[in-house]
Amino acid sequence: MSKYTSIADDLRDQILIGKYKDSDKLPKQADLADLYHTSRVTISRAIGILQLEGLLSTEFGGGTKINRINTENQFFDHMINTPSGASYNYGGKGQLTSTIVSFEQRLPVDFEQQKLHIKKTDEVYDIIRVRNLNGQPFIIEYTIMPVKVIPNITMEILSDSIYTHIQHTLNLDLGKSFRIISADEADAFDSQYLQTEIGKPILEIEQVAFLKNDIPFEYSQTRHLYNKGRIIYVELYR
Repeated sequence: MSKYTSIADDLRDQILIGKYKDSDKLPKQADLADLYHTSRVTISRAIGILQLEGLLSTEFGGGTKINRINTENQFFDHMINTPSGASYNYGGKGQLTSTIVSFEQRLPVDFEQQKLHIKKTDEVYDIIRVRNLNGQPFIIEYTIMPVKVIPNITMEILSDSIYTHIQHTLNLDLGKSFRIISADEADAFDSQYLQTEIGKPILEIEQVAFLKNDIPFEYSQTRHLYNKGRIIYVELYR
């Protein structure tokens, strides 16, 4: 991850947890550059990301102002062009917990073999988790991972972060992801675990994620409540 993207993530989290209030101004770019041990150019690029998201606005001669936002909704915002693990996206915004609905190791069906480029004899982990932020359920994840690529997943890891296990225990580097975003209606499962009504709008992200060596390690479907944040994509021209 680039330095300015990391700084933008940190500033976003501070805004959403209330360190900076509506109509407050950010510290001067020179002060932020000292704080993050970087250049003003890097700080300017980080601020540019948050301006595109609508969190900040710059007034000529007046510094950078925090825009008035619906913090209850935006608190759950998800950057689609970042690694999609919930711990990465939401861990700095409050207490993130997992409710493990089911966890088993089994042989893959044909569809999963195609998505993950595995053989019918290659076992997979089949995982269903509900993610809760500050006690509120807001995502249900259906995840399939090949055991030979991501070994040693346990209930303890599922209660914490699979992506931390991948990056820091297995020392594997994350690569690209292919995602399809679609609208759906809440089914009985969504109603039970996300505490919503059947038929309410649901936003689903279907994903195949790859390691840096182009080996697929995850096929997942993540279902988001329609009123719990937005999916944001920021295109950066280099």
